[in-house]
Amino acid sequence: MDIYQYLNLSKELLQDIDTTRSYATYKIKKSDGKSFRRIDAPAPFLKEIQRTILHKILYLFSAHKIAHGFVKGKSPKTNAEKHLGKKYVIKVDIQDFFPSITVARVESILTYLFEKQKTLFTYANEDLQIFTNVLTLNGCLPQGAPTSPVLSNLICVPMDFALDELQNRYHCTITRYADDITVSADDLSIKEVLNAVKHIILSFGFHVNNRKVKVCKNNHRQKVTGVIVNSKLNAPKETWRNLRATLHQASPGLSAEQHMCYQGNIAWIASLNPYRGRQLQKNLDAIVAKKPINNTSS
Repeated sequence: MDIYQYLNLSKELLQDIDTTRSYATYKIKKSDGKSFRRIDAPAPFLKEIQRTILHKILYLFSAHKIAHGFVKGKSPKTNAEKHLGKKYVIKVDIQDFFPSITVARVESILTYLFEKQKTLFTYANEDLQIFTNVLTLNGCLPQGAPTSPVLSNLICVPMDFALDELQNRYHCTITRYADDITVSADDLSIKEVLNAVKHIILSFGFHVNNRKVKVCKNNHRQKVTGVIVNSKLNAPKETWRNLRATLHQASPGLSAEQHMCYQGNIAWIASLNPYRGRQLQKNLDAIVAKKPINNTSS
């Protein structure tokens, strides 16, 4: 069967998709509270198509073991655990990660993935272009499409292999969570390993955000993907304090969406600091008891 039969999708439908008209663009505030991240959210019909591709093709392949972002069973917590109690923690940020993943790189990885699954379906060169168009926007991966995180991990597999080799060479631990690469060790040549990591990033077509390169020694706070890793995993004080203040100021009539958001944040903090999690949960429960949840969006 051909790829369209395998996916139960219409070739004509996919050919006619105008991606420039099929996304809603908005910005969300980053964790630093100052800068913003652009989100391109696909329209429901396109999102459903992308999910089909995700589940029936992309999920047949695995990310490299050093990748922790967008990987089943892994999380910011599992990423941070790898660097717990180390003397040195080095953080390197890839600049403009999703925009750096171009149409050419997407078509290249799709060619590889489709070839590997020739026992499941057949395809033509024209199909590669059609699917590349469905999965990209304005020449790159859209941050907001359900397929983009997994595609980024698969595209980064060769780079992750190169980073993995550095672990043996420098006797250190290296993980990648999307665009955040973390290196930790008790004894290493910081300048040498940092230059090696930067060289690998550049050699695979990415750029380093030099403003975000940080070297943290264990006599200062070490934070990896939002988790304190000095002596035990913990949530940063500002994280739970800000949430406590937000709950204190919560307006009457929480929407279901607000309640879900608060509950998710509390669960995250509780996984790192059960005591603080219980405190915050009591605060949320008190709000709900006095102000019933409004299931209509506010």
